[in-house]
Order: sequence, then structure tokens, then C-alpha cells
Amino acid sequence: MSLRPDSVSQKVPQWSDERLTGSAPRSLGEQDRELAIVVLNYNSGQDLLHCVESILKSGGHHRDIIVVDNASVDESLSLLVAQHPNLVYLRSSHNGGFTQGNNLGLRYAEASGYRYVLIINPDVELNANALSELFRAAKAYSNGAIICPAVYEDPGFRIANFLGTKPVTDRSLLSWYRLHFRFWDLRIPQHPSTETCRIHAFWGCCFIVNLDAAGAGFQFDSKLFLHGVEAEVTLRACKNGASVVYVPGARICHVGGVTRQETPRRVYLINQGLCHAARQNLPPVIFGAFWLELLWANIRSAGRDLLEKRRFTFWMRFRSLVDPI
Repeated sequence: MSLRPDSVSQKVPQWSDERLTGSAPRSLGEQDRELAIVVLNYNSGQDLLHCVESILKSGGHHRDIIVVDNASVDESLSLLVAQHPNLVYLRSSHNGGFTQGNNLGLRYAEASGYRYVLIINPDVELNANALSELFRAAKAYSNGAIICPAVYEDPGFRIANFLGTKPVTDRSLLSWYRLHFRFWDLRIPQHPSTETCRIHAFWGCCFIVNLDAAGAGFQFDSKLFLHGVEAEVTLRACKNGASVVYVPGARICHVGGVTRQETPRRVYLINQGLCHAARQNLPPVIFGAFWLELLWANIRSAGRDLLEKRRFTFWMRFRSLVDPI
């Protein structure tokens, strides 16, 4: 049976562009205003339930788990509501992607007085001490706008979060970071560290936002749907004198990794998102150099598209470089 909006209307409040209806943000005492957790759901099936249960089992200080539903049509939300009815549920009227969905949760958390917000994808499961390790680092690094864990993947817990780069499967963003650090003379380690340290790249499936360091009213750029968010947030943090902190002792498993499959839509959104992030945050000369490097990266990949007869991917690869977001 598919989930219909009216099937959970009494338990899942509606969020409009300006205000929440059906559930007011909570008024908390100072001692409670620590960590809120935002889980964004879109047709996630059993993954959503597993994710929330791993959060409940993980150590750390939190008062609210805020589940934002991006207009799902499967039973993922109703299954979670049935087993955990006391969580905070927000529902969007449409699928606004990673940015708009998580912005709903961020607005609710900030209105409730929280200083730290964990953003987590529904296909992520936390190790037992991951939450406490992340939160400890968030409090220790006062200018750390983003606190990120070590990301492992199924099967076999292969590490996917390399300091200074995105995973090697995302070659376009790897090129972007290499160019960025070459021009801005930012020095970062190129191999995974065993100690908590500041970095300039992170994997966006799970991280803490420090609202004090990120700035009041922090929101993700709603023009981005999913890809390019990490680049935009990293550049914005650097411009504002904040940093990204890597906590290798906090381990998470990115179970599905579905968003890393190369499809025409994903290729299009990656290129378009990266161009937007760079255009908004880099000087024109550096943006031009970045665009040329991104073009060259896509030319190299386009040969594989033609060999594998992926003509639509080939077309979308180059269209994304000129289409405005």
C-alpha cells in the first residue's frame, strides 16, 4: 500500500515556505540546546528505519530526531511513524532535493534553539560511538562549521572519505579541489589521518553543522538539488574564516551509495552544481580556469560514453556546462 498524505496527517505536520503548521518549534532550556538530528527521506524504504534505529543506539547528546519527508510515495515514512511516533516529523509538499528538504529541518532546529545539527542521509548507519565522537569534536573546534566522520561503504566497509579529495569515483570534484588548492595555496593532507584535524573536503552523507560557526540562519543553497553542495559549503566556510573538521574516530556506513551511480541525470547535476558553486564563490579568473579543467575532465570521460554507447550521457555531460542553474 502506498503512503498517501492524509494517512499520516495527524502525526506528520506540514511545512510551508514560511512557517510550520501542526507543530511549533520546542522551547528548550539552555542545558538542552545541543544537538538536533535531521534525517531526510525520499522513498527510502527500510533504510529509513534502520538509519533512525542506529541513531537511537549511538551515543551522544540529542533531544530531537527531525525526520523531513520530501513527498515520498512509498511506505518508508508510515513504517517509521508506526514504530517511532514520538519523533518530530516535517513533510514537504514536493521533492526539493537535498538542499530544500534539509533546510526545513535546519529552520526547525534553529527556531528550537539548537546550536548543532546533524545532517544524515537515510541510507547511512552510525557505529556505536559515532555520534558522541562527532559531537565531542564539534564542541572542541569552535570555528568548525562542518564536522564530518570517516565514511565506509558496503560491502566490506571500504573507506570512501579521503582527506582533501572526494572519493576517486567522483573525478570531476577531485579536479575541482586540486585546482582550488593550487590557486589558493591551501595545504591539506592527501591521505587518511588517524587524528581529528581540519580539512577542506568532505562527503555529504553525514555531518554536523555548527550553527554558531556557520552563521545564524545558515541554509544550503536551494538552487542546488543534490550534487555540488559539499563544494559550495566548503567554499563558503573558507570565505567566512570557518573550517571543516574530520573525525576518523567517528565511523559510519554509507549502505546504499545509490547517489554515486553514473547516470545522465547525475552527470548533469554534478557538473551544473559544481559550476554554480564555483561561480558563486570564486573570483572570475579562477572560475574560468576551473571551468576549463572541468571541461577537460568531461572530454576524457566522454570517450568512454561513446565506447559504451551512452549517447544521452555524452550529450548531458556537455550541456550541463553551459546550462544556467
